[in-house]
Amino acid sequence: MKITTIKTTKETKELTQEQIIPEITGIFQNKNAYILQYTSHSVDIGYFKNGIITFYADRQFDPLDFKDLRVFNEEMEVHIIRKKEKIIARLRKDGQGEDTDIFDQKVMVLGETQKELSEEWTEFSENRGTNLTLPLKNAKVQNTFYKARNYIEYTPDGELCFKDARLCGFYNTDGEKIRSDI
Repeated sequence: MKITTIKTTKETKELTQEQIIPEITGIFQNKNAYILQYTSHSVDIGYFKNGIITFYADRQFDPLDFKDLRVFNEEMEVHIIRKKEKIIARLRKDGQGEDTDIFDQKVMVLGETQKELSEEWTEFSENRGTNLTLPLKNAKVQNTFYKARNYIEYTPDGELCFKDARLCGFYNTDGEKIRSDI
């Protein structure tokens, strides 16, 4: 495990359903990002570009149905979760703020086969019936990873604790971005 130190900020606030898209647009402005949503019936991965959320086929973002939403790129992530009647947003932005120890982790996207669905969408699937559609061209099974950044704090006794984590993007085995515009 390689621990490094970066500058980072963290902000948390409560949102209404109507504030979700304007909040994301305000944070990312003219930057592109991936988006991961958990709903009551699906897990979808897409992208946010020019203020528009795009998922494969007929999938949509529904502020009434989502459980968990992550919008992320290499620089930052806004993580929006529904907790009972509240909607809580956490913004983690790297490159400014306080020195914080981190640990970056590469996690392989599971799949036994891949199928290019269109110029920018690839489906990974497993024999047991699970499939995941990614907004990636040229993504390959056994060569597609997502990067999770873990933020570390220490107890007064010096014990290491993971206090926060965020997603950063999709990469190949060599650590290169699979999609250069995000």
